[in-house]
Amino acid sequence: MRRLIAIAAIFMFSMCVFGQTNTIPPLPKSRSKPVEAIETFCFAIDAVKKQIPGAMQVARDCLNFPPDLTIAEKSKIVILMAEILDVFSPPFINASLTQENKTSVLYKDKGIQLVLEQVNDGSWMFSRATIVNLPMTYQAVFERIKPQLTQKSLFAEGLGDPTELTTTFISRCVAGDFETAAQCLDLRGISPSKRRTEGQRLELLLGASMQRLGYVYLQDIPVDPLLPPYVWFSGKEGFVVSERISQENMKDRWQFNQNTVAQIEKLWETVKNLPVNDKWVILGNVIRTPDNSSLEKAPPKGMNSDFASPKKMIQAFLKTMDDAENNDKMLEKAINFPGPVKFFR
Repeated sequence: MRRLIAIAAIFMFSMCVFGQTNTIPPLPKSRSKPVEAIETFCFAIDAVKKQIPGAMQVARDCLNFPPDLTIAEKSKIVILMAEILDVFSPPFINASLTQENKTSVLYKDKGIQLVLEQVNDGSWMFSRATIVNLPMTYQAVFERIKPQLTQKSLFAEGLGDPTELTTTFISRCVAGDFETAAQCLDLRGISPSKRRTEGQRLELLLGASMQRLGYVYLQDIPVDPLLPPYVWFSGKEGFVVSERISQENMKDRWQFNQNTVAQIEKLWETVKNLPVNDKWVILGNVIRTPDNSSLEKAPPKGMNSDFASPKKMIQAFLKTMDDAENNDKMLEKAINFPGPVKFFR
């Protein structure tokens, strides 16, 4: 009976503290515009890497294959296209312009052909000619990026270009590795004695802010380490800008610049009540909300530490229930525990 009360209380308490469990949104499939088709393809590839059901089919639907190919052959072409976009990163905005409303060029020059076309149902796909020429495009792309790979070896590991920076930053934020993620910020504007703690706090705020501003398509972020500063976002909410940073006796590195760091707190205050973009939810890569992170502030003076956060409150309640197994007084305490009490009175 006591165990039944514990299970019911835990369920009710969880509903009270955390609310109903959100349904995972469906995979986006929109291809009504050329850029939408590119974004749908790239996100589907990210979902394939997370083994999300149906993701490969969504990716295949973005390519206008020649007839008579098997599913396995189509999937191999999808992976080839994904690798090309990963290493070459042509700006998606290139595809905003259409020619006679039937084709849109993402990139086309010196053996590299990435073109979209509008098909009979009005949707957009990577063109059949692009698919047929994909092996040649693949070879041309890797010839083109060789100098960039040489340059990148001169930069700090994981921070060799805007794409590497963003990949390192997001992955470390999601994993809760605050110290590594903080290395992605140019903290020279902060007192050296405060950089470690402030850096970890600010990177968490920036990561959470970015996930509310939109989804990060890594294939749309430059891979050239010698480019000028890269603007990922700029709007009324604030901005997110990265640039090449040079420091004495250190390898050059790409970091989110000092101007971005200086307005992180203001950016977070502006976007903190916005929902996380659905795509992060689908992938299960949501960065912890700063209020619930391991960096949370100490409870106010005089507050029982058991009630400093929802997590600590549940842990204290579970301990009370364990103690109640052989102690009626502890069972009474559990029933009167703040939170579940209203469900049992």
